[in-house]
Amino acid sequence: MVLALISVVEVCGDIGVLTPFSARKDCCGSSYNINLDSSNITSISSYPFGANLSAAMNPSGNLVAMGVGGGIRVYTFPSLTLTSEIKTKGVVLDLEFVGDYLFVANGLEGLLVYDLTTPSSPSLVYHYDSPGYARDVYINGSYLFLSDGEFGVKIFDITSPSSPVLVGSISTLGDANEVAVYTTYAFVSESYLGVGVYDITDVSSPVEVSRISGIGDAQAVHLDGYILYIAVGTSGLKVYDVSDPLSPAPVSSVSTSSKYTDVDKSSYIYAAGMAGGLDVINPYTMSIENNVSTRGTAYKISRAGSYLLVSEDMAGLEIYDITDPLNPSFVSFIESEGCFYDVKASGDKLFAASGGKGLKIFNYASPTPVKVAEVRGIKAFEVFLSGGYVFVAAGRLGGLKIYDTSSLSLVGEYDTPGSAEGVFVSGNYAFVADGLYGVRIVDISDPTNPTEVSYYDSPGEAHKVFVEGNLMYVADGSAGLRIVDITDITSPTEISYYDSPGNARGIYVSYPYAFLADGGGSGIRVIDVSDPFTPYEISQYTTPGEAKNVFVKGSYVFVADGVGGMRVLDISSLPTITEYGYYDTPWSTQNVFVDALNRIFTPDLSSGFFILSFSNFTSVSEISLPDFVSIGATRGGIMFGITSIVPGKANIKIYSTSGREVYRKTILLRKGFKTYTLEFSRKGVYIVKVSLPSGRVRTGTVIVR
Repeated sequence: MVLALISVVEVCGDIGVLTPFSARKDCCGSSYNINLDSSNITSISSYPFGANLSAAMNPSGNLVAMGVGGGIRVYTFPSLTLTSEIKTKGVVLDLEFVGDYLFVANGLEGLLVYDLTTPSSPSLVYHYDSPGYARDVYINGSYLFLSDGEFGVKIFDITSPSSPVLVGSISTLGDANEVAVYTTYAFVSESYLGVGVYDITDVSSPVEVSRISGIGDAQAVHLDGYILYIAVGTSGLKVYDVSDPLSPAPVSSVSTSSKYTDVDKSSYIYAAGMAGGLDVINPYTMSIENNVSTRGTAYKISRAGSYLLVSEDMAGLEIYDITDPLNPSFVSFIESEGCFYDVKASGDKLFAASGGKGLKIFNYASPTPVKVAEVRGIKAFEVFLSGGYVFVAAGRLGGLKIYDTSSLSLVGEYDTPGSAEGVFVSGNYAFVADGLYGVRIVDISDPTNPTEVSYYDSPGEAHKVFVEGNLMYVADGSAGLRIVDITDITSPTEISYYDSPGNARGIYVSYPYAFLADGGGSGIRVIDVSDPFTPYEISQYTTPGEAKNVFVKGSYVFVADGVGGMRVLDISSLPTITEYGYYDTPWSTQNVFVDALNRIFTPDLSSGFFILSFSNFTSVSEISLPDFVSIGATRGGIMFGITSIVPGKANIKIYSTSGREVYRKTILLRKGFKTYTLEFSRKGVYIVKVSLPSGRVRTGTVIVR
């Protein structure tokens, strides 16, 4: 049968693993639990709105609360007029109404309660800073059960909804994901440790009495009388008879290739199947009798009377009418902001890459960023601002996009063969980190007609690229750091590499060091590249999360550390590295950028982006270029690519293989990079020696034909 949509609400981005049901995770699946905290870092402002991870309708049926990353948007229903916005400090993972009170499981921030008696001006009336990661709210009579991850389940008396009282706690064996209650027993889904069954006759002292194990990844639980439904990921749906809680008995199951992350039941069972959409299951035959193809990744369900609210991290919130339970009909859709991967600033404008929601532009003349425009229909993972243009790494189907920063009109585009994840502009060239297809080098001298001039086929997966002078540095995933000579832009040549122990995700070069964000728990690696032919590690710092990218200014290194937040490292005493400060963002920090005003911009994937500051910038100096010489033969001569730290005279001497000097010349160098060609027509093998103004000497061998 075909389901008819009535309406929808759209949300987050592109990763399909935003799961509040197991530990807080980033898009690579790594998890890390720390408190919402900061040290020596101050928040200036934020734009917290991102993924739609939860939704709820009030008992009167005239309000819909939509969790969007680090905030809540309240809409009147059915018109879906935006009534108010609430900014939180965590990630809104679950919402439940009790009368006019809205209960919020808010990740690192714990439990929040808002009074929505006046929907246009919600007021915070209660906050419980839970020790774990608040994921789910379940209300049973006058009790509220808060699933708090590794810290189990907190039990509150909400006889007075505006003043919850903590009365008990369930110490779970695994991370608590969701709770359902039958009589005096609580059933807690605990991922691969199954479902724990706890006697809560005395709520102040719950006791485990049995366990359902060996069923797969227990993410969500739902009770219909004494029948327990368990969403167990790719293992499908498991059904148990729990009339005897001490001995739960399996009844039936549904196998599916979709990942079931949530489940609810009226006369039919509704299972959120991630990319598989919404399955409608006959509870008697346990057969899938219908499937709703949702716009995004369906994983959270909230049922309110005859309506079903489906939260989707890839699209938003879809609302269905289930008056005909077998054939849900679409009612409406509310769109969210997307997943934020990068933010760059230019004056009072901010340019944000928001994955599948494209390029977003914010005005930052006031303390709070205000969205003023957006480019839809593309994916955006990194932006680079140069010469009045914004260059966008636009993923698998987009390649490189070029927009005018004033009009936001598309100026030019080049469809790379891989998945464009990073972009760096130097001079007339854009260097696109294109995943498994290495780095594509694109001539942008005419931005309306970008043309690929060459490429570097890296051995790993190119995530980010950084260019200094005639050297290109590539964060190449499992293949570590690759250093490439681009003196001849049409023929990039790898000259060396550093095989890092982790997964190289980001790179920043501040002579004489390359700073590598090495993912995989490997943190930041500091590599001496003063001689780019022989890079070597001089120091490293293990960050608490998953190092995604890095930015260097003065004596400080700024690390986008995934679930570890944004970390600031002091490198003034290398090889000693100390952590100067940090700011723990609510979800997973993806990138970091520091502008000329020392403002720190960091996107947090599902919960918007943050603008931060700290006042301890010292020794901020211009980034120096490394001395480097590449030597090669060309028709009728010898070609040099020279990058010099200081201006001055360079002495070039050419020797035969017997050691006899056959040619010498003095040239005047400017600071930076330039190519030179010497006319030299003697055929043979020669040794070339270049003495630079800095005192360094470079040698090479050429064959003149």
